[in-house]
Amino acid sequence: MDKPRHLKRRRRRDDGKPRTLEAECLKCNKIVHYDEVKQDHSDTDDLLFHVNTFDPLCASYISILQFDRYSLVRKQEAAQAACAGELRGHACEDCYEDLIELAFQQEKEALVNDLRKYMECDEALAQGSGRTLPAQQLQQQVDEYMATEECLIQRLRELTVQQQKVQEELAHATSEGRELQEMLHRAHASLSAEEMELFCTSEDAAAGTAATENVRSGIKSLKDVSLLPKLFDISIVSSGDKRSMAKINNLRLVWIADEKVDWDELSAAWGLASLCLQVTARVCQAPFTMFRPLPNGSSSLMEDLTAGSTARAPYSNLFVRDPTRENIASFDKALSAFVVCVYELAERAGISASLPCRIQGASVMGMSMCLTGNSVEKWTQAVQFLFRSLKRVVEHVSNTYISLY
Repeated sequence: MDKPRHLKRRRRRDDGKPRTLEAECLKCNKIVHYDEVKQDHSDTDDLLFHVNTFDPLCASYISILQFDRYSLVRKQEAAQAACAGELRGHACEDCYEDLIELAFQQEKEALVNDLRKYMECDEALAQGSGRTLPAQQLQQQVDEYMATEECLIQRLRELTVQQQKVQEELAHATSEGRELQEMLHRAHASLSAEEMELFCTSEDAAAGTAATENVRSGIKSLKDVSLLPKLFDISIVSSGDKRSMAKINNLRLVWIADEKVDWDELSAAWGLASLCLQVTARVCQAPFTMFRPLPNGSSSLMEDLTAGSTARAPYSNLFVRDPTRENIASFDKALSAFVVCVYELAERAGISASLPCRIQGASVMGMSMCLTGNSVEKWTQAVQFLFRSLKRVVEHVSNTYISLY
C-alpha cells in the first residue's frame, strides 16, 4: 500500500543522500528527525505546504514553505533580506495538522483584515475626507485595490484547494492509522500468547530446577553417608563380668570360654569379615601382595600369593567344619594371613601408624591370633584388638575413597 504524500520522504534535487538531524517541535518540543537542508527550496514543486503572508518586520511578503514532512522554511521575497531560505522550525507528526490548520486560519484572517481595510478605504472615498485627490490618482488607487483584491481572492481559492487536499490526505492517513491499530491489536494478542507460553516455560524450568536441587541434595546426603561401616557393622559387645566379644553384622567372631562353640556361626562371621576386607581393598584400589581373601560365605579361604611352586599349600581354610588338629592348624594359618592383610590395607590407606591397636607381623598388640597353644581369653582379646583396627581402616576408606564409586 502506498504511503500518503505527507508521509513520503521527498528526494533531494541533488544526487547526494540527505543527512538526518534532530530538532525540537515548534509546538510540543518533542524531538523530530529531519533531513538536512542544503539549498533553497522556494522554487521546488515538491511542496507539501506553501502560503504567502505579509511580514511586518520586513514590510514585505514572504513565503512559508513546507518541503518535507517536518521542516518549515521561511523564504523572504525581498532580495536584500538576510533571512532568505532560513530554516524556521520543525513540526512532529502529532502537531503537523494543527500547525497547517493554524497557518490557514492566519492567512484567512489576514485576507479578511485586508478586505476590511479596503472596504474602509472605499467608504472613506465615498464619504469624502475634505481633501479632493486628483481623479487619475484615485483611479490608480482603485485599480490597485481591485488588483490586490483579485489576488487575495485567487490566493484564497488556492488555499481552499490546498485545504481540501490536506483533508483528503488526512482521511487517508486516518484509514491507514486504523489499519495500523488493528495490526497493533493483533500483535498485542500474539505477544500475550507468547508471554503466557514463556510464563509456562518459566514455571516448568523452575520445577525442573527444584527437582534438580532435590536430586543434588539427595546425592549429597548419600555422599555424606559412610557406606562401608553401614554395610559391615563391626562392634565390640560386652558380655558381662568384664568380658566382651567382637561381632560383625551381629555374628560372633569368638566365643567365651564357658560357652559351647558354634563353628557354623564363627565360620559365617569370618567369611563376612573376609568379604569386608576384599570390598575395602577394592574401594581404595589397594591389591594385596602376600595374602588374599577369597570370600565364599561360611566356606571362605585365604590364598597365599607367595607360595608359588613351593611345597606350601596355597590355600588355608577360614572356617572350621570338624575341629580336628589339621583343620584347626589350617584355620590358624588363615587367621595369621588375615592379620597380615589388615595391616597391608592400613598401610596402603596411610593409617598404619595410627591404628588403635598395633599390628606387627601376624600378631596384634603382641598377642598371637592362633588357637593352637593359646588360651581362649587371650585369643578372644586378640580378635577384639584386630577388629578395632579393621573398623578404623573401613571407616577411613569409606570417608576418603568412596567418591571413586
